[in-house]
Amino acid sequence: MNKPETGEAPEAAHGRSDLQENLVEVLRQQAAISAVLRAIANSPHDLQPIFDTILDSGRRLSRADTGAFRLVEEAGFRLVAEVSPDVLEEIPPPVVHGSFHDRLIASKSPFQIPDVAAHEL
Repeated sequence: MNKPETGEAPEAAHGRSDLQENLVEVLRQQAAISAVLRAIANSPHDLQPIFDTILDSGRRLSRADTGAFRLVEEAGFRLVAEVSPDVLEEIPPPVVHGSFHDRLIASKSPFQIPDVAAHEL
């Protein structure tokens, strides 16, 4: 009897590697969602721990060293959580019509800026 080969075709090994990477990413996302839901359940009347957890989870998922969580208000952005405050500067209100921040506010969507230094603030 012939013994079956134990080696895989390179394409199959690569496909499995991609699946494993996808699984790891999905598990990281689920862990982040769970952390935020726990913060909400544990602090229903105090938003600060929730904001801190949202920022920390987002920062870890995007593999960022620093981060800021700002709420959009009529006068501009209100900083509610930050990591590495010595690196991040407060964005001054009010937001100028047509500016980078004005366009972000108009989008009404969450966003990540990979390199904030690359944008005219």
